Amino acid sequence: VWLNVSLEGAQAGTNDAVRGAGVFDRVMEKLALLGQHARFTLAFTLTRDNVAEVEACVELARRVGAHTAVFRPLYPVGTATRHPELMPTFDGYVDALARLERVEANSDLFALDPFSPSAREELRGVVTEGPGCGAANTVASVSVQG
Repeated sequence: VWLNVSLEGAQAGTNDAVRGAGVFDRVMEKLALLGQHARFTLAFTLTRDNVAEVEACVELARRVGAHTAVFRPLYPVGTATRHPELMPTFDGYVDALARLERVEANSDLFALDPFSPSAREELRGVVTEGPGCGAANTVASVSVQG
C-alpha cells in the first residue's frame, strides 16, 4: 500500500485557507504514525497561493518521512470553478516547475509534477494502454468519508 496525503502548502496558513482551520496541524500529527505503517506521498496542487512554497513543500515532505512529493496543476473543475483566483498564472506555474526540477536534481526525493512537459521523458513517463481512463486504471482514491 502506498498512500497519498494531500496538502495545500508547507505552512498551516496556506493549507488551512483551503482545507479548514487546524487541518495542517492534525495531518502533521498523524503523519508520524502513518510513516510507521505505510509508505506515503505528500501531494500538492499548485495554486496561486502556494507556488512560492514548492521548495518548502519538498523540505516538509523530507522532514515528515514521505517517500515522494508530487505537485500537480490545479484544474478548473469542482471547487476551482467557483474560485478562479486560486489558479496560478502560467508564468508562476512554469517558474514553480523549473524550481522543482532544480530541487529534484539535488535530491533523493522525487518532487516533479508527473504531468509537466519536462517529466514526459521516455524513461519517466508510463503510458497505460487499454480501455478507460489511465488514472482510473492505475490510481485508487479514498475520500475522508471512506
